[in-house]
Amino acid sequence: MKTFIQAIVTALAFGLFASQTAHAYVIDFDSEGLSGPSLASQTSASTIIVMTPIGNVTFSGGAILTNEASLPADTTSVYYTSFFLSGGTNPITVTFPTNILNFSLDVYNGETYSDTFTVSDNLGNTNTQTLTSNSSIGNTLVSFAAAGDVVTISTTDTSGFDLSIDNIAFDQTVTGIPTIPGAPAPAPEPASIALLGTSLFGFGLFRRRRA
Repeated sequence: MKTFIQAIVTALAFGLFASQTAHAYVIDFDSEGLSGPSLASQTSASTIIVMTPIGNVTFSGGAILTNEASLPADTTSVYYTSFFLSGGTNPITVTFPTNILNFSLDVYNGETYSDTFTVSDNLGNTNTQTLTSNSSIGNTLVSFAAAGDVVTISTTDTSGFDLSIDNIAFDQTVTGIPTIPGAPAPAPEPASIALLGTSLFGFGLFRRRRA
């Protein structure tokens, strides 16, 4: 009987964890197999589509650079825009197939001087940060407790904009506790509830066979 109770508790814990982390995802451009040159002059802006558990996430207004020149803060692949980049826009736009929770990303200043950057979504959430120069490792993590389905990243320096983003995370939770303070914990999804029920049913059959 004790073993059976422990099995039920384990199934409940697993079901709750699965329901809260089913869609947790971080877009790391290297892990997605995306790469580009190190100089903006060697490429041009293009739309990038990344497949995720919730569907396709679209990046527009910039281009992929790898080991971006004069960006010591990140030598991996980033999504970049600049007045140097052919077709580059200010802002960069990230479009999700549905509204998301617990959004965050890394923002990098590509300029040789301090600049101010704003991350906003179409639900009214906004976060503005002033970053030091690229040579001073000017970068920050920007996050929202909740977000819509469109996020923009821009700078007030409209004539000399130069910025990059990486590690775009969304729907990040840990066993139902939001990783961003104040974020609402999403309710278990029907599919997850069904999975939990199936697990309990399986444990019941296992118990009967042992009896």
